[in-house]
Amino acid sequence: MILKQKDPINHAVESLESLLAVHHLSKDKHSKIKKELSAIQRGAKGERECAFLLDHQVADHPSRVLIHDLRIECDGEIAQFDHLLLNRRLEFWILESKYYSTGIKINELGEFEYWAGNRYIGIPSPIEQVNRQSRILKKFLRKQKIQIQRLGLKLHPKIYTAVLVAPATRVIRPNREQFNTDQVMKADAFFTTYQKRAEKASPEEVVSGLAKLVKKDTIIQFGQKLVKLHSPAVPDYAAKFLGDLRYAPPPSSQSKMVQETSPGYGEITPDASSSPSCPTCGENMVLRTAKRGDKIGQKFYGCSRYPTCRGTQPIS
Repeated sequence: MILKQKDPINHAVESLESLLAVHHLSKDKHSKIKKELSAIQRGAKGERECAFLLDHQVADHPSRVLIHDLRIECDGEIAQFDHLLLNRRLEFWILESKYYSTGIKINELGEFEYWAGNRYIGIPSPIEQVNRQSRILKKFLRKQKIQIQRLGLKLHPKIYTAVLVAPATRVIRPNREQFNTDQVMKADAFFTTYQKRAEKASPEEVVSGLAKLVKKDTIIQFGQKLVKLHSPAVPDYAAKFLGDLRYAPPPSSQSKMVQETSPGYGEITPDASSSPSCPTCGENMVLRTAKRGDKIGQKFYGCSRYPTCRGTQPIS
């Protein structure tokens, strides 16, 4: 059963695309925004491909429940899970999907690099990332008192982690004796590894697993509690990349009118002497023309801080 799908990225993409067209943007900031946009789109692509392979194995399975794109906050720490797989044996799998179109290399120190066309570039270790997510999840479950009881006993889930890469990704690994990379696996091979782990369980683990075996409805209810605590990220890209440039006036050569950069909005008038204040944040508003929707062609006032603020007001 799939309890939650990935949150849409449309707003993030539109916000970043609108910033790329800001007239006073430096080359350095333009480059950073493009990298951020590319990272979001690559990440979403990897999550979609991975979700497709996982959904096929979970949707109608009698013992498995899957949550996509879960974000939790605990004691100032944030954990973003691409996929969280739960089963009736109270085994929780944190699955981090990564998209490396040109392949990755892992050295004997556990350092990750990806091929950037003519050289390798270092990247943060996704193994360390999922290990950190595991620690935060354990703490989060304790603090939120999300637990399962059976016969009067409190049952605690056992948490596993894996880093899933696209099936076509080339992975260069060190010798296992130097650094164990078993946590990194192809997304299409995950459930093979998942089944083998169960088959290799010791008698003690089998008995322990049977003692923890719960109904699927119990796992569904547990997962639904987690989904209700999902805290979606709302990044302020304008503040991150523009800072005070958000309020810089356009060049005098464009003082009459400039083209608004966001999809769905038309022209704006920078002269705010007669414009109202935004009902949402109090900043000056600018005149815009709707470019789509049922009010296409009509003028209205929109907040000058868009996309950070989306306050609007009709022209009286």
